[in-house]
Amino acid sequence: AAWRGSSDCVRLLLAHGAETGALDWYGRVPADWARDPAALAPELAAGGRRGKAAAGSGSEEDRFAGLRGKGNTQPSALHLANIERCLQASQDHGARQGEVAAVFERRSKL
Repeated sequence: AAWRGSSDCVRLLLAHGAETGALDWYGRVPADWARDPAALAPELAAGGRRGKAAAGSGSEEDRFAGLRGKGNTQPSALHLANIERCLQASQDHGARQGEVAAVFERRSKL
């Protein structure tokens, strides 16, 4: 929701207990992915890793460092494009998203 810039969805998730500091595989929080965290919701901008660092906690803990090792944590443009394509398939085809995604060009998959 943060990545797509959907402020209504962000607020709905926050109202129902979404954790703003939840880390993904890349060690990032929703505010890290947001196009404009401050514009989405003040709670999102203040609740994530950036907010904690700004509050003077000193260091930022990377809980996934041991899992990733020395791997590249920057998602590729292809990976992000595939996510966008799957989101579009979900919007266009609902429950049939998997059938639609199964016929995507194989060379463009990760």
